[in-house]
Amino acid sequence: DKDRDVRGSYVGSLGIIAAKASEEQLENVFNALISGLKDEDNIAHRSCAKLLGVISEKLNEKQLENAINTLIDGFKGK
Repeated sequence: DKDRDVRGSYVGSLGIIAAKASEEQLENVFNALISGLKDEDNIAHRSCAKLLGVISEKLNEKQLENAINTLIDGFKGK
């Protein structure tokens, strides 16, 4: 599906950008990825989960806690 491909490209681009992002920019990337974890599209959901793992070293304590809880909730099917 064309929309899936586009969203997948967006997620990939966010990963590249996150590597050089300031704290404020990283917060925006983080928020977009957390929203993507709640997406109905499994490809977007999976891409966001993988990217959160990749950028986890750059996350602050609050972001990391939020990511962990959101991933656990998704795993539980909430």
